[in-house]
Amino acid sequence: MKVKLQYLFQVEFEGAKHEIRRLQEDVELLHQQVEELMKLKQIAEKQLEEALESLQVLYAQGYLLLLSCSGPQAYT
Repeated sequence: MKVKLQYLFQVEFEGAKHEIRRLQEDVELLHQQVEELMKLKQIAEKQLEEALESLQVLYAQGYLLLLSCSGPQAYT
């Protein structure tokens, strides 16, 4: 009986060790995915900033063009 109980504990222990290794691999994969997502977020934020700057420049150019086409009499 003692040997059988010891065997069952050993089997359960080995199963727990296997589960721990699997969970550690899952955690490592999740960490890698988080790092990749953070890099993608930074890229997206930079692209949004560049797009906003481009829109601001285009708006300013359009406004200046409007001013030059309508002449000063339209605003006095």
